Amino acid sequence: MSTEFQIDELLRWAYMYPRPVATHKGNLQGESVIVYSDGGCRPNPGVGAIGVCITHMNIPVLKAAYTLGPEHCTNNVAEYLAAMVGIAWAGELVSPGGTVHLQTDSKLVSSQIDQDDTATNPHMIQLRRMVLTQIRLLAELGTKVTVARIPRELNTQADDLVNSAFEGREEAALLLHYSPPRVVKHVVRRY
Repeated sequence: MSTEFQIDELLRWAYMYPRPVATHKGNLQGESVIVYSDGGCRPNPGVGAIGVCITHMNIPVLKAAYTLGPEHCTNNVAEYLAAMVGIAWAGELVSPGGTVHLQTDSKLVSSQIDQDDTATNPHMIQLRRMVLTQIRLLAELGTKVTVARIPRELNTQADDLVNSAFEGREEAALLLHYSPPRVVKHVVRRY
């Protein structure tokens, strides 16, 4: 199999997985969430995996771990896809007036999204544009998105999810915490 990857094919893999049920859109009105995202490949290039953990008030409200299908993904593409999926899902959970804080350990993704570093690779340019479009669309709806690079040691939730995906333990769970200790687990759908 060729190691050349196709962004469109990987995006189909990333977005076909279970996601929060639409009836919970805007459940965290005016609130802020933190999206911890991570992506990786084994080997690089090879099979990719993403891990996304969305927290509200330091409590996980969504966790997802998936492999990205075909064996022609790179670490950088997986990192971008994890960020895109995390932003998209957080955008469904937060109402206008809320804030999505994307936290990633990827220097490339954080610097390119913050426009400190411009992409030169055609695939990275395409992914960067897609993430910036997501951020712009959320901003038009009144949801602010911030991006920060954090040390790998602070991104363990997402990193553990990536490793789970590689070990064959793919998962998606939407956990909405209304008041401690009540936890409601909702069904996720495969699209």
